[in-house]
Amino acid sequence: MGNPKGSTAKRYTADEVAQAIRKAGGFLTLAAQNLGCSRVTVWRYCRDFATCKEAQDDARERTKDLAEGNLLQLIRAGANGLSYVARNV
Repeated sequence: MGNPKGSTAKRYTADEVAQAIRKAGGFLTLAAQNLGCSRVTVWRYCRDFATCKEAQDDARERTKDLAEGNLLQLIRAGANGLSYVARNV
């Protein structure tokens, strides 16, 4: 595996980092904890490898969709205070 942009030697493959990002729901800090490296390392993989950036973008989108769906269910169920927020946004 080559090192794009002259970066230092990689400890993980881009596929390993992409999988960790997906498993962490797009959260780089959690992905880094699961890999045993720093958040900056994972961020650099996202900068340097399209597969990692795509995994981050896809996982974040899925996480947002899930959160929005759960919030909508709570609003429809009349959860305390949420219907007020929904009407006034």
